[in-house]
Amino acid sequence: MEGLIAAETPVSLSSILGKKREQGDWEPRFDGHYILVWADAARRRLSLFRDPTGGFRLYYVQIGDLLLFSASAKALAAHDAVGRRLNSSVAEERVLAGLSHWGNETLWEGIREVLPGYCLEASPKNLRHRWYWGELLQGVEGRPEDLAPELAARVRQAVRASIGSDGRVAVALSGGIDSSAIAALAAKEVGAGNVEAFTYEFSGPDYVSEAHFAAQTCRHLGIKKHHILQISQENHLNDGLEMFWRSEDFINRWKQYPPKLARVLRQRGFSKFLTGDGIGSRMGWFEDLSDVMPWIPWRDKALRYWRVTQNHLEHGFDWLDYVHPGLTPPYRFLHLLAMGVLRAHGLIIKPLFPSGIGDAACRVLDSSRVRDAMQEIRHLPLARQLQHLSFIHLSSSIDTSRTEGVYRELGVLRVSPFFFPSCLALTHFPYKPKPFLWSSSRRMRPGKELLISAMRHLLPEDILYRPKLWIQASAPSSWLIRENDWIARRTLSSRLLPPFYENNERFIFPGTFRRGYLIALGLWHRMFMERSLGSKPPTWDDLSDEPRAAASAPGR
Repeated sequence: MEGLIAAETPVSLSSILGKKREQGDWEPRFDGHYILVWADAARRRLSLFRDPTGGFRLYYVQIGDLLLFSASAKALAAHDAVGRRLNSSVAEERVLAGLSHWGNETLWEGIREVLPGYCLEASPKNLRHRWYWGELLQGVEGRPEDLAPELAARVRQAVRASIGSDGRVAVALSGGIDSSAIAALAAKEVGAGNVEAFTYEFSGPDYVSEAHFAAQTCRHLGIKKHHILQISQENHLNDGLEMFWRSEDFINRWKQYPPKLARVLRQRGFSKFLTGDGIGSRMGWFEDLSDVMPWIPWRDKALRYWRVTQNHLEHGFDWLDYVHPGLTPPYRFLHLLAMGVLRAHGLIIKPLFPSGIGDAACRVLDSSRVRDAMQEIRHLPLARQLQHLSFIHLSSSIDTSRTEGVYRELGVLRVSPFFFPSCLALTHFPYKPKPFLWSSSRRMRPGKELLISAMRHLLPEDILYRPKLWIQASAPSSWLIRENDWIARRTLSSRLLPPFYENNERFIFPGTFRRGYLIALGLWHRMFMERSLGSKPPTWDDLSDEPRAAASAPGR
């Protein structure tokens, strides 16, 4: 087992599993973030479990009668019988969408992953990958005035279980309502004097710091130890390379502070920290989309504005939320997913992508991966299909983390109480019946309205209602643009991409996320396919060949 199984009192893993095993044909459904492998010699069965939060990865490959599995894909790729070959189909999808939405194949040809909330059952005659968490992915019925205290109780229980026997608690604090709520509940459990808050900010001149909001939360709660981590552009670029290497996933190109935060936490004597990630998702939008879609005439023409939002106008049509939330264009990670499911239901004919890349989208959506994934969930209604696929591929929320394994490698456990299975129905999915269509609460993402109500007596209104500057969450935009150009000079010449992307500037506008995906894929290929695999993160010089080695890094 790797990760955290949350428990109120210290107990051994063997005692937890022993009690579960006594139940017979059991499924290990726990709160926490973990991967778990169970060998049952008597029944000749090996079971690989990944909890629904999905931050810890679990990969496997089958070579004849041999099954290899690991928390690291590069460990499997280093095996002589596996080799290192790019899965072009997955690569094409991920350049289009950032994430993969169908099946459990990876960028490594032949290597698959156990998806969040799934179990891989291996026996001498069979290999079965299945969802085992039942009806977890749905909201609850009730009035918001009743559900808010229920949310507070569940999250406080999750915080208590996360802390366990620890006398001191570290909290990653941005000063938004989510992280402030976790800090408030942690202070309730162990006292404000035993809580230390950690906030990061970037040194770029165009960066709007949120550290003063975090400081306001600390003053209000009585937390005296508040640490602000300053991150320069050179830190950002170099730590990002380590983050990229440890996570093995190019989507983490934009989340580069974990190595620095992990080391600071270790220096302060912490082996665990709490975060407010995991509340608020786009699960409500999926339901709105499925409600309104059958009523839209001539959908292939009426929804053409979705194409425009994929380049420079991602939020240009947000005002449609006031007409009907389901008319709002998809978030960039969800565009291809929505197209594929709507197309499978016959609601649209062609994917709504900008001119030039529609053929690539059709190739992805016509693949066997998509057909097999849709076949698995054919019994679910349209909204539930969208929710299931988004949830298990970690695209359901901008806060959903894919970094637990990185922190664990660096000696720290990252824990998100909001994202515990016991809290998901209230923090991640809309409750029923929904509020009035045009009310302000109707526009909030699931869990936010309830959290504001639950925390009203614990946090000041400035924190409860302040807008979050998401564009600043990863790094100043100017840093990312400059770094993308710098990295592109070192990676895109390797001719690794499918023929469609060889002349990528025809199809991918500068400054858009899709160009960033393309560049990040090039860096990923240089790191994991072209370079010898080692036990330590490479340096930028390691990844450069002679013609590109002289390029100077941005910020130096």
